[in-house]
Order: sequence, then structure tokens, then C-alpha cells
Amino acid sequence: MKLCFTLIIVLLGITESTFAQYNITYAGKVDYADTILLSGCWGYTADDGKEYALVGTTHGTSIVDVSNPLLPEELFFVPGPLSTWREVKTWDKHAYVTTEGGGGLMIIDLQNLPDAIDTISYHGTVDHPFKTAHTLIFDEFGFGYLFGFNILTGANEGAHIIDVNVDPKHPEFVAEFTDVYVHDGLVRDNKLWAAAIYEGGVYVYDVTDKNNFVLLGVQPTSASATHNCSLSDDGNYLFTTDEIWTGFITSFDVTDVTDIKTLDQIKHGAADSTVAHNTYYLNGYLVTAHYTEGVTIHDAQRPGNLIEVGHYDTSPFGPEVLLEGAWGVYPYFPSGTIIISDIGEGLIVLQPTYTEAAFLEGTVKDEVSLGNIIHAQIEISGTPIVDSTDIFGIFETGYHEAGTYDIIVSKLGCVTKTITDVELINGEVTNLDITLDCGTLAIGESPENKITCYYLPDNGIIYVNNQNDFSNHVNGRLINSEGKLIQEISLAQSATLQLDVNVLPKGLYYFEFYTAESTFTKKLMLY
Repeated sequence: MKLCFTLIIVLLGITESTFAQYNITYAGKVDYADTILLSGCWGYTADDGKEYALVGTTHGTSIVDVSNPLLPEELFFVPGPLSTWREVKTWDKHAYVTTEGGGGLMIIDLQNLPDAIDTISYHGTVDHPFKTAHTLIFDEFGFGYLFGFNILTGANEGAHIIDVNVDPKHPEFVAEFTDVYVHDGLVRDNKLWAAAIYEGGVYVYDVTDKNNFVLLGVQPTSASATHNCSLSDDGNYLFTTDEIWTGFITSFDVTDVTDIKTLDQIKHGAADSTVAHNTYYLNGYLVTAHYTEGVTIHDAQRPGNLIEVGHYDTSPFGPEVLLEGAWGVYPYFPSGTIIISDIGEGLIVLQPTYTEAAFLEGTVKDEVSLGNIIHAQIEISGTPIVDSTDIFGIFETGYHEAGTYDIIVSKLGCVTKTITDVELINGEVTNLDITLDCGTLAIGESPENKITCYYLPDNGIIYVNNQNDFSNHVNGRLINSEGKLIQEISLAQSATLQLDVNVLPKGLYYFEFYTAESTFTKKLMLY
């Protein structure tokens, strides 16, 4: 579990991540008028191999030839309703454009590119009109799902479903889904993975019957601001983003949708300086638009250990406003070219190098008791990588660059240990099991029985009482079952602390306590 973040440096008044731009290079750019801001983007590859960027803007849709990444050229601009949000997807040589500005669904015939295009609009039916949507996707069967449709009516509904198999220019209305607002999502094998941003999680539905979605499972995400999701090719792993500065890119094991397991959480940069927006899975990698931090590539071949292996900041000198910068990213061109729609900087064309991570994994235990050491800090010397062990004493980390590194392991109350000359190899896992000398802090008499924790579900309050005779003060923290910090606590002797946990998801939590004599952990179930 990635619980620590890349450090930030300030140089000559310019703040930049210690992760320099690497493994992604600049190719070309298309600038737009100052009054035109960008939103979503997608790509289209014609039968002759030419590659085109389809770019949503505040004023319409831009079609750009990116076949020569060094010299991208705008061919057409299709005006549309004024809107901050505009998203594009493709099906069978046609582009489909949604916006929250009204006007229905814009359909652009692309089959005569680069010479000409043709457009038509879809407005639904009399009984099921279609005006607006936030996002859209198509499944492999030619069904389109228009998410957050008719948003300006106040309905905030889930999905308007169309069929474009018979005639891509004239969609047929199929059904509407209104159980939950869907911000974005994907459908594969008749299974909808719905990013329900207002509900704070992914809702999984069987959509075989378009008029009767069957809920299969619900999975909360890292910061309850679930923005988008992507699946591995085999469908076993789900990856999500949370559109908030406290959110992460998160990986899940979804082999059993009734028992989804969180595998890893990671983010680029400092906790208060980056927001992940859209992530897409490609051949074992995640390509993610990161607003002010540009675009990142993570090695996701080990979903339980996501490692950043590429980064390019599309607006390094722009305003450091959380929701500015790189909005959309498209990594699926056969050439490997990546396009970025940067809100204020324009369309940026990049060329990536997909490098396998050098993984470092292992355990940290007390050298006397051999007990697991929770939240031990793992630092790869000479890099920005700082990670920590989970509740089982396990760490999973790594770096994008192979080499020989010193590994520094530390824990409050333990003797810091440095393991020298550890070799990290791209595409391989280096296993490292470590023991620390924690003295009496780890093995001394535990006052566990004199620290009481209990939960009253009726009012959603946890009570923590300190009757510890060994120390006047107890410090600690509340963490969830994935090792994520919820709250730091400090408790004087004979004092009682009340924690309001009404906003926390139900499930298993741990209190980790520290006194002058010992450390210990207590379990607590919120139900």
C-alpha cells in the first residue's frame, strides 16, 4: 500500500516534482484561441492507418491529424453548444460527442477523412428525449451508454442506452437506467462498471437485460469521489481514479465481484498537489491524465504493486490550480502515440517508452519476537521513493530505473537499518525480508488491556479510554484494513476520547498505540 508520497522541491520559485519528466517525450502541439479551453479527447485510426485526435473543447469538437506526431494539423472544427464538459468516443468510423451544454448527441461521420466529414444529431425519442450527458462509452456489441444524461434538467440520471449496430448515424433508443448517477464507466461482457462519483464507489451491474440491470456488487474507492475506471484485458483487475486531491489511483481484484479486494493505492506528487482524472489500461500499463501534473504511466503488471514508470508535465509553468492542466488522455493509437487534451495548453502529442518497473517487495519483522512491524518506512536511497509496511508487515514498492541502491528501513522506537547494494532489475522482483531491533518498545509489557476501545453504532461514536499505568500519555492512530491512515490520536492518562466515525465505511479498523514502553494494536469492527 502506497501511503507516502513523492517529495516536492522548490527551485528558483518554480515548484516541480522530484520525478523529472522521463520515458515520455514531446512530439508536437496544436494551439487554440485563448477563449477556447479543452476537455475530453479520444482517437480514431482510419483504414489507411492515419491517426486522428478527436478533441472536445468549450466551443465544439476539433479533429486533428496526428499521423505525423511532430506536425499535428487541425483539419476540421465542428461547432457545438458552449460547455466546459465535452467528451468523445468512437464506433464504426463515427465519433459521438456529448456535452452538458445541450443539443443532443453529436454524431460525426469520419469515413471520408481527411477530405470531408458529415454531422448529424440524435435527440432520443418523444418518450425518452436526450439533451445532455456528461460522458459516454460503447461496449463491444455496439451499445452506447450515455452517462449522467439530461443533467441540466436536474434528473442527474444514470445512463441513456442506444444501439448503433444497424445505422451508426441513426441510433435506436434501447433503455434508460436511473438507479444511481453514473459519472463515467465501462461495459464489457454485459457487465457495467459504473463510477458513481456521488455515491463514492464503483457499482457493478449485469446489463444483459437493458431494461433490468442487476446489481452484482459495490466497491467504495479511496476518497469517495469515484471518477472513472478501467479494466485489465483479462477482466480480473479494476483500476479507478478519485477526482479529489486526497484520492488515488486504486487497483482492485475483481475476480469475484461479491468480494472485491483492494490491492494498491498510488498517486503522483505530494498529497495536496495532484488530482488523478482519467486512467486507461493498456497492455499491462496505466496511462493517466493528472490535471496539473500532466500524464503518468504506471506499470500495472503486478496490480498489487503499481509503480510509476513514466511522466510528462504538460503545463509545468501554468497555474497550480488543482483542476487545470491535463484533462483527457488517449493511449490506444497503433503507433504508440499518446495525445493529451490540456485545458489551457492545447492538444499535446507525446511519444512514450513503456518501461517495466524494478520491483522491491518483502517483509519487516521484529528481530526478537518475529512479529510484524506495521508502518515501518522503506526508503530507496537516492530516489523519491518512500513507502511503508501494511498491517501484516508487508511492503511492495519499486522504481522505474534499474540499479544498485541502499534500502533504509526505519520505525519509531526501532533502530534504523540500512541494507546496502540491493540490486533492482527492470521487469523483475527483488525480495527483501528485513528484521529491526525494536528493543523494549516492541517486546516490553503491553498495557493493551488498559486501553479500551468500543463502538456505539447508534450514534456512530468510537470511545477510547486510557487507564494505562505505565505511561502518562498514549499516542496512536486509527487505520483501516488496507493500512490507510484515518486519524492520529493523543490520549492523556485516565482520559476518554470520542471519535465521530459516521462518515467512515463499515468494516474492520485498527488502532495502533504507542507508549514509552510498548506498541500494540487493537481491532475494532464498525457495523
